[in-house]
Amino acid sequence: MIVLGILCLIIMVFMLLNYRYKNSFYYQNLVEFENRPVRKIYWSDKIKMVNLGSVHARFAFQYFKNEGVSLARAPQSLYYDIQLLENYSKHIPRDTIVVAFFPIGLFALKNYTSLNQIAKYYYELPKDRIEKYSLLKYIIAVKYPILYAGKKAIYSIVNRKIDSEWSYQNCVVSEDRLKKIAQEHCDVWKKQFQLENLTDADTTHLIPCFEYNRKLLERLVDKCKAQGWKLVFVTGPMARQMNEMFSEKFLHNFYYSNFRDIAEKNNVLHLDYRLDDTFQDDNNLFWNGVDWLSETGRRVFMEKLENDLYKNGYWKGDQP
Repeated sequence: MIVLGILCLIIMVFMLLNYRYKNSFYYQNLVEFENRPVRKIYWSDKIKMVNLGSVHARFAFQYFKNEGVSLARAPQSLYYDIQLLENYSKHIPRDTIVVAFFPIGLFALKNYTSLNQIAKYYYELPKDRIEKYSLLKYIIAVKYPILYAGKKAIYSIVNRKIDSEWSYQNCVVSEDRLKKIAQEHCDVWKKQFQLENLTDADTTHLIPCFEYNRKLLERLVDKCKAQGWKLVFVTGPMARQMNEMFSEKFLHNFYYSNFRDIAEKNNVLHLDYRLDDTFQDDNNLFWNGVDWLSETGRRVFMEKLENDLYKNGYWKGDQP
């Protein structure tokens, strides 16, 4: 009886901590950061645009007039871009603009595998669209997320208020840290993709990933053609401190060469804002100062994007 009592107590404490964790400021901000739908997505018949993408796209797209839906999730691979788009295809009318937003490292990534990176899909996608679906992972991800929280489980006890990154209107990083933030991002990519540098590094070991993602991209092109959607490729803006980390030669081999020929062959518009003058030296357009847009930056970016789509004959109706 004593053992049973102790076991019941442990279960009760666990359930309480899990409940507190799911309702903590940290967890709610994580859900918002990921752009995980907390309720069923509302698909209006007035929707003109749907965007895909990872973290950069999550902070780039905000439909202030409710004329679009963001399927960007943070983080997200091209594989799940397509899974989400296909899953919601019945809600997307013909002539809708589909924006495929390509972060710099997209084509070197085959897929995310850790539960903390894919848990969001267990809330949103049917199991046949989740790679290596597991019932155990579903239970942990949806019912008991404290089990993969790691050190962050402390927020089930210390529930201090944390500002949401989505709410930042301007840069929250001091000017003297901007280059350090840019370097930290690049260091993550170098480690993740086994690169010596981002200027003249050998990328031949990444060819299998490049080929895998090119096939997915062809699938995306074919899907959009079949549905009558207007596909657009977009490269997002970066601040000068970020752009200085790359050479153009490296970016050609690592990034642009993976989709430019596909765009040309299929007459897909590519809008490139990476070196756009507006974003080079105004760090307040990025909440992290270098590549994740603030609310102010989103307004500027969305206005530019919608006007460019209008000029190229993609945007229906009056000029934005």
